Formats: sequence, structure tokens, C-alpha cells
Amino acid sequence: MKEARLHPAAEKEAAKAARWYEKQQAGLGREFRLELEAALHRLRSRPSRGANYKNTAYRFYKMERFPIILYYLDLPDCLWIAAAAHASRRPDYWRRRQP
Repeated sequence: MKEARLHPAAEKEAAKAARWYEKQQAGLGREFRLELEAALHRLRSRPSRGANYKNTAYRFYKMERFPIILYYLDLPDCLWIAAAAHASRRPDYWRRRQP
């Protein structure tokens, strides 16, 4: 199983989302983190699970419970997560990020 490496900005996005969900309801931030870990595990075990993103090498995977999309590259040595983006905000803002 490949290692998942998050771009530093993707880590910040995930942390920000967890804090926001925790403010909405106690314990929801923790549930978000658990769902994120489950999504990463699913992708690590089968990187082709995500759909192709437009005409790029990127793939995307929508988390099951939360409106967050993981954009990633399946590299030879790891699964590189470019963004943990909200599903309905600022499309493609993350495209300049590099592994």
C-alpha cells in the first residue's frame, strides 16, 4: 500500500475544515478527521478508485459524508494529495501546487 503525502496547504485545508465542523457540533471535527483517514486508506489501497480530473494526470475522490474532494496524483512512490477542497468553492485554485 502506498504512503499518502499531503501538500502542506492540503493539510491546512483539512485542519481548517475539522475546526469548522467542530464549531458546528462537538465531536463533528473528530468525525471529519476519521472520515478523511478512511478516504485516504481507500485511496492508498486502490489509487485508481478516484475518477480522472479533466484532461490531467490528477484524480479526484469525494469524501462520503462531508462535501470535501481530495485531488491527488498517483506517483510511483506515493499518493500525493494536492488539495482537500470544498466541493462547491473555488474550482482549480490548487492546480499550481507541485509534489
